[in-house]
Amino acid sequence: MPTLIIRGRSVLAALATTTATTAALALAPAAPAWAHNSLAEASPARNATVSAAPSEVRLRFLQKLDPASTRVTVTDAAARTVATSKPAIDGATVRVTFGRKPGNGGYTVAYDVTSRDGHQVKGSYRFTVKAAESELTGQEVIAPPLPKHAPTATSSAGATAVLSRAADDEPDRGAGPVAAIAAGVLILAGIGGGLLLRRRRRS
Repeated sequence: MPTLIIRGRSVLAALATTTATTAALALAPAAPAWAHNSLAEASPARNATVSAAPSEVRLRFLQKLDPASTRVTVTDAAARTVATSKPAIDGATVRVTFGRKPGNGGYTVAYDVTSRDGHQVKGSYRFTVKAAESELTGQEVIAPPLPKHAPTATSSAGATAVLSRAADDEPDRGAGPVAAIAAGVLILAGIGGGLLLRRRRRS
């Protein structure tokens, strides 16, 4: 009897140890998942193509953010940093606003945050702006150059004014001969009238 009791106790102790170990292994993977932070939502969204230039980038994480260790940067397709405000943090959400709305092209958002256990989390994603030129505020729209041989309004007006002055300054070539003939007729008429008066006086 004592031997059976001892063996029973050993079996029960082994079962208890196995149960505890299994429970610990089942709970172990869940701990890191709750400890580390990760990106839950982004605007503009990951790999999105937006039809209007955004005014800000907004990121929401699973856990509250530490303002002292939160960084968000935006770069364009040429890897140049785009001017943004300092990160504004509200719980698990961080926002940065653009100083000038971005033009068409691809952009990369990079973030650097800290989780509850002090583990640093870094990540990045891309989005693309593809808006109509008329909707891009603050962007300079350059008109295409005119053809070299195309007349402009100013040159046409100048040419018209030159032709008009030339027509005004040109003498009336048809009026000259007519005036000379009329003057000759008057002179002859005066001479004839004078001769006729002299003849009448003599007679």
